[in-house]
Amino acid sequence: QRRVHGDPRGVVTSMSLYSFLRGFFRLILNIFFSDIEVVGEENIPREGAVIFCGNHANQFVDPLMILTNCPRDIGFLIAEKSWHRPIIGWFAKKMKSIPVKRAQDGASSGAGKIESCDGDILKGTDTQFTKQVQVGDRISISGLEEVTVKEVLSASELRVTPSLEEPLTEPKAYKVMKKVDQGAVYSAVWDSLKSGFSIGIFPEGGSHDRSELLPLKAGVALMALGAMQKHKIKVSIVPCGLNYFQPHRFRSQVLVEFGRPLEISDELVEKYTTDKREACGQLLGEVEQALRDVTVNAPNYETLRLVFMARRLYKPPQKLTPEQHLQLTRRFAKAYTKFGSEPKVAELSEKLMSYEEELASLGVEDHQVVRLKSTGRCEALGLLLFRTFYLLGWFILAMPGAILAAPIGAICKYLAVKEAAKALKASTVKWEAKDVIASYKILVALGLVPLLNIAYGIIMAVVLNTYWYNPSVNWIWPFVLVIVLPFIEYFSVRSLELCLKIVKSFPRLWLCVVGGKKKDHVQLVRAQLQDEIRGLVEELGPKMGDEFFDQRVIAPELVQKSKRRWSRFNRAEDPFQDVM
Repeated sequence: QRRVHGDPRGVVTSMSLYSFLRGFFRLILNIFFSDIEVVGEENIPREGAVIFCGNHANQFVDPLMILTNCPRDIGFLIAEKSWHRPIIGWFAKKMKSIPVKRAQDGASSGAGKIESCDGDILKGTDTQFTKQVQVGDRISISGLEEVTVKEVLSASELRVTPSLEEPLTEPKAYKVMKKVDQGAVYSAVWDSLKSGFSIGIFPEGGSHDRSELLPLKAGVALMALGAMQKHKIKVSIVPCGLNYFQPHRFRSQVLVEFGRPLEISDELVEKYTTDKREACGQLLGEVEQALRDVTVNAPNYETLRLVFMARRLYKPPQKLTPEQHLQLTRRFAKAYTKFGSEPKVAELSEKLMSYEEELASLGVEDHQVVRLKSTGRCEALGLLLFRTFYLLGWFILAMPGAILAAPIGAICKYLAVKEAAKALKASTVKWEAKDVIASYKILVALGLVPLLNIAYGIIMAVVLNTYWYNPSVNWIWPFVLVIVLPFIEYFSVRSLELCLKIVKSFPRLWLCVVGGKKKDHVQLVRAQLQDEIRGLVEELGPKMGDEFFDQRVIAPELVQKSKRRWSRFNRAEDPFQDVM
């Protein structure tokens, strides 16, 4: 399901191979993801040169997610090694992509190990810097920021930029990435922008599964400023926030947000002619802030879990738009980064984690706790019986297609996990390499689904010819089966999805039937946490600046109205007392 929030504007594309492939990939993404929300499409310029700039959290899925939800044609920059792959490369050429030779694709392991770093000086043991490293090359040390070589001092010493602030606790292996001349790429991009075409780029340089942005590469700034200087044109940069919820999982959700376009001033272009480094650094800072404004960033996934829980508890029962949900999440993440070390916030974080553990032990989710008080014991028992038979009916309907599709799921998962392990081994920035899993699930399924269904058709033809020899009709049914099977398999996927939702409702209903103290306790815990979070927001919010007062996502009166609904609970009881 795809929903667009805002007034769609853009250039209407002709029916071409590009348009056909865009429609095809939109269908594929809508099958893989259960829900795709699009926010801010009205921010996309109707005409002129545009650079679409996104965060890179889901490898090959990311460019497809942007171009299938954008009304303008986009040519994405793609790694040269992907350009030469059999299937991916063919699609990239047809989708007007531009190949880029990346330094990390030709990275080689350096001799010896990096032993220490003293500011901008790297020192090694058994290294051969004078033979293996040149000025302009990049050094990648596991767990640390990449650095660029400014000067080769000796076989064991390098001067680098930026300086490494964290000291090395032990000698570490490193990789050398040779400097790459990208002149031809920049010329191709500048010519495309001159013609009014749109370019897509992921300035982090590569996909990753971290919970925050990686340092941005200067390429996007050089492309925009270079085109404006060379061709005297206006270039807009549109930030694209790709906010996935478990991006590696089949039937997960994603929210795509197009931010307000960055308009580059003539003064900055003039500065670019005299001082490229300063001009690019200034524009890159603006691009990074624009990307942060359309994405959720946190130092780790544990912080993200706390942020999502705090947001759910803070918001009132009224339905929020996807844009409001995202704004609220970003502000909680920003506030936690700023105030996370304060005693009140740290104590609240511990309570949130305890509450999450309690929910897990009960098998319920936070949004289900709100409904506990509105469901009586008899009603819950009736719903349990009804949903049990309802589940059984849908499960029986789903089984034939699910059995036929089971090999596809198993093989896709196996090959995707195998590819993730390979990607993790070759990367210095990935945590678990989950960013490659969805891409390879889709790629494998694109080839495996038709092959397996054809195999089923052949099996049916063999069976018919063996047990029911009728040449006039025997060839028809296998053909019909191959055509119909994808629809049967998709029906089974949606049916099993419904079954899973029904199963998830059982713990809540069972808690309503036999809960007693457990049911009351979890509601009391939630009520107190909700009050504490809202109190902290009112206390610490003003310290966040003007946006707290001028751009509040939820009006104070709505929060207070929701807060009064919980006043019936007895606050004298300590809900964190162990009554389990």
